[in-house]
Amino acid sequence: LQRWAPAEFAPPPLAAGGSSARDPTQDTAGATPAPQTDPGTLEGLLDRSTLDAIRALQRTGATHLLERVIAIYLEDAPRLVRAAMQGLQQRDAEELRLAVHSLKSSSASLGAIRLAAVCKEIEVKATAHQLDDIEPQMADLEREFRRVQQALEAERLRSTG
Repeated sequence: LQRWAPAEFAPPPLAAGGSSARDPTQDTAGATPAPQTDPGTLEGLLDRSTLDAIRALQRTGATHLLERVIAIYLEDAPRLVRAAMQGLQQRDAEELRLAVHSLKSSSASLGAIRLAAVCKEIEVKATAHQLDDIEPQMADLEREFRRVQQALEAERLRSTG
């Protein structure tokens, strides 16, 4: 989020004990899993609490922060998906890893937890140079990314309306 938010927006305060918000792509014992969604709908693709946290950073009288963050994501993320595909096509594990790592982080920052988890699976395989059986996860990435794009476009329209 700091990458996309202008300097005038301070990051959210640290949680008690000085730790920052949890990484939603990290496994934690006893954590509640992300809600399962109907693959045919856009509902539930985005974690509402994450979007609400971005809205909470909005200053009175300033341009809509969430709308701007979504616009930047929708502009930048397709490039990362293309870079990941190119990395796979060229059998360049490092290019693939870097692209999905960036996409994982930016997707998690907007509450696209399932997409971030798919990116993490691919990142782990790319780090281990295990590219031979990665096509199913890449298909998941493309499918989930298209759904997240649609959900974010709908969210952006909702935010401005």
